[in-house]
Amino acid sequence: MQIYQEFSDEQKRAAKILALVFLFLVNVLLLGVFASYALSAWGDWRGVSGPRLQVSFQGDGKVTAKPDVAKLQITVISDNKILSYAEEDNTKRANAVIGFLKKQGIAEKDIKTTSYSVSPQYSYPRPCFGPGPCPPVERTKIIGYQIYNALDITIRDVAKVSDILDGVVESGVDQISNLQFTIDEPDELKAEARGKAVADARKKAERLAKQLGKRVGKIAAFSESGGSPPIIFGREAMLGKGGEGPAPAPQIEPGENEIAVSVNITYELR
Repeated sequence: MQIYQEFSDEQKRAAKILALVFLFLVNVLLLGVFASYALSAWGDWRGVSGPRLQVSFQGDGKVTAKPDVAKLQITVISDNKILSYAEEDNTKRANAVIGFLKKQGIAEKDIKTTSYSVSPQYSYPRPCFGPGPCPPVERTKIIGYQIYNALDITIRDVAKVSDILDGVVESGVDQISNLQFTIDEPDELKAEARGKAVADARKKAERLAKQLGKRVGKIAAFSESGGSPPIIFGREAMLGKGGEGPAPAPQIEPGENEIAVSVNITYELR
């Protein structure tokens, strides 16, 4: 204030003008902030009080990867007139198969018995035809037993699949079925595919919003579908055998698995 008192009248008038200009600019700035806030609040109120335009888009994403696990089912079947002989044969061959698998590095947790059944085999009386008298009807009787022993196998070294298929047959397996190649932990790959699908849906939404002179707002709804189907081989492709005599180990190619995810996203357009 002392400095101001020392100003001349002309300097005092200039200082007052500068102060008034400064106050005017501050008021304009505050008014602009208030107006911006008011417009934003009004827009939000309109969105709450009235329906906004909503549009839905499907997005697709996929990634490919080599499978790292093979799964299959093997079955040992034994037939004999005497049940104990059938059980002995089945046990002997099943143990040989399990022993072979363990020598190939298959862990116990990856060998699982999924079915064990004993079925009597019956003889049925022949039907009688013709004009003559029919002989006394024979009663249905048991003529033997069949034991069906199925195991699910998980092979974590897919390079060994061909040799294992050949080896289990030589060890006593009668049937091989449901061979499929999968990815042991697909969650990370599925997340990558989902990210691509979401980006695809967003791109479609932004394209439409630009055409309508709007902008993409918040997500109103989301759904997802898809996964990673396994690669499955038929029995002939698995065994690679035919005719008589020993055959070379079947050539098995795991190829690649495709993990595909589709999303459906509903956006608000503002």
